[in-house]
Amino acid sequence: MAAMAAGARVQQRWSSASGLVRRHSDRLATRRRFVRATVAAAATGGAFGLAACGATEGPAAAITQTSARTVDRSVKETLAWLIWSSNTGVRGEAYAAMTRSFNEQFPNVTVEQIAHTGGPFAATFEKLMTLIAGGERLDLVGVVPEFVPVYMERAQALSDLNAWMRRDPTYKATDHAKGAIDGLTWKGKLAALPVGLSTSIAVYNQDIRQRKGVAPPKADWDMKQVVDLALRLTERKGPEDTLWGYHDRMPNPLRLYTYIWAFGGEPMTPREEPTQFKWSKDPKTLEAVEWVVDLHRKHNVRAGGHTNEGNSGSGAFPQNRVAISGFQINILTSIPPDLRYDVLPMPRGRNGRHLYFWGFCYGLAPQSRAPELAWEFLKHVTGEPGQREWMEKARFAPSLRLLLTGPYLKLDGPPASKQIVAEAAMSTERFPMHTRWPDMIPRIEQMIKDADAGKKSVRDALTILDEELTAIARGG
Repeated sequence: MAAMAAGARVQQRWSSASGLVRRHSDRLATRRRFVRATVAAAATGGAFGLAACGATEGPAAAITQTSARTVDRSVKETLAWLIWSSNTGVRGEAYAAMTRSFNEQFPNVTVEQIAHTGGPFAATFEKLMTLIAGGERLDLVGVVPEFVPVYMERAQALSDLNAWMRRDPTYKATDHAKGAIDGLTWKGKLAALPVGLSTSIAVYNQDIRQRKGVAPPKADWDMKQVVDLALRLTERKGPEDTLWGYHDRMPNPLRLYTYIWAFGGEPMTPREEPTQFKWSKDPKTLEAVEWVVDLHRKHNVRAGGHTNEGNSGSGAFPQNRVAISGFQINILTSIPPDLRYDVLPMPRGRNGRHLYFWGFCYGLAPQSRAPELAWEFLKHVTGEPGQREWMEKARFAPSLRLLLTGPYLKLDGPPASKQIVAEAAMSTERFPMHTRWPDMIPRIEQMIKDADAGKKSVRDALTILDEELTAIARGG
C-alpha cells in the first residue's frame, strides 16, 4: 500500500537519450552532435564549457546573489530529481519515504525521479548532458565525490551550495562530518551534500575465526598483523573454493589509497587537480603497492585483482570464503543475515590510519526552474529527514554528526560494533580530485591487475602509470 502511495507521488522517468530524442525530434541531429561533443570533451579534457550554450544562465544561477526567500507551502510545482545509482529495493523505499515526508510540508509538489540505468560513467554522463542539452527539467543532481570536478567544470551541472547556505542559516555545512564537506568541495565551491556516507571498514567472519582458534584483531592492528593473520586463516584449495585469509578490492583507487596513506604515500599531488604523479618515485607509495601485491603474488592470501573475485567489492566474504576483509560501509548489506560477522578499524601503517570520504550525494542544478523550492528539497534529502531514511533503509552511515553519534548507534541489526563505523565516518578525508578522473581510474585499476597477474613488476607498472596519468592530465 505504501508503495502504491509512493508511486502516486514519485513518478519514475526512465529517460534515455533515445527517449528524449523522440520527444524532441525537431532537435534530434543538433542534440546528438552536442552530446557527443560534450562527452568527448569531458573524456579528453578539452576546454569545453556550457556557458556559451546558456547552461549556467538559468534561474538558480541568477538567484545566487539574492537573499533567501520563503517558499509558499501551497506552491504547485514539479521537481526533477536525477538519482545516482539505482532507486530500486531499499534505496527506492528510502527515496519514496523522503518524498512522502517532503509532501507533508509541500503537498502540491510532485517529485519526478529520473532513474540511473547503470553502466559505465560515460553512459551516466551522457544522460546528464542529454537532459541539459534538451532543456529538460532538472533540479537535483546525483553525484559521487570523484566526479564532482567533471560535473562542475565540464557539465556545469552543480551550483555552489556555499552561496545558498550563506543566505539560509537554517542549514550548516558544519553539521556534517568535515571529510564529507572537504570531499565535495572543488576550488572553494561546495558542489553537493551527502544523503549517506561510506568509507573503508574491516570485517571479519566470526565462525571462521572461531573454527581456526584465532582471536579477533584488536583495534590497533597493523599491516604486519594483516599478513600474519591472513597466513593462518587461508585454506588453499581450488579456484572456486579457496578460503582467503584477506580480501579487499585493491584495483579500486579509493580502497587502494587506504593502504597507500597508511604507509605515508602520496602519489598524486596536490589533492585538488593533481599535476605531479609519482607512483613510482615516491618510496612510500612504492612500498605500499608492493605490500598490496605481495598479499597475492608472494603470500597467496588474497584473490588477485585481475580475477572477478579479487576485483569484487565484497569478494567471497558473503559466501563464507574470506576470513577478514577490507569492506565499505555501504555494502555491509551484501552480507547474508545468517553470516556472523563484526567490524573493526582498517589496519594501521607507519603513518597511522587514513580513510577516504565517499557517498551518494546530491546538488542543486543551476538550470532549476524553481531554485528556492529545489533548495528546500535538497535540505530535506541531505538533512535529518532524508539521512535518517537512508540510514535506516539503505544502511549507509549518516554524515550528519547528530545522527552519526546518536540514532545510528542504536540501529537494530549488525554490525554489533557500530561505534567503530561511526568513528571511521568521522575521520574521513578528501581523496585526490581531477577533471580527468574518469580517464585516470581505468589506468590505476589496470596497474594493480597487471601487477597481480605477474604481467609487470610493481615498479614497472607504476612507472608506466606515472607516464599515462601525466599525459592524461596534460590533455593527452
